Amino acid sequence: GDKAASTLRLPDREALADYARRAFTAAEATFVGIGDDRLAVSGPDLLYVGRVDRERSVCEAVIGHISHASRHLGTMEGIRALLLQKPGSMTF
Repeated sequence: GDKAASTLRLPDREALADYARRAFTAAEATFVGIGDDRLAVSGPDLLYVGRVDRERSVCEAVIGHISHASRHLGTMEGIRALLLQKPGSMTF
């Protein structure tokens, strides 16, 4: 809830930047390892295990995660603009 969220302490800037660098480095290493021949391979959609019996290709999963991350970036851009009272810009 909003009350609990308002009490969360964020890590310092350097710790947060280090985490982001490591996360993006790990993601890049993972995506580089996916060859074109693997993008069409399908398997259980792990987002819906136990709720929906459907399959999803590796390509669909990657696009889904990128799209989801973009939504977060858009939210951050909007919040930044409100907090700073000026237009913001986030890129991915």
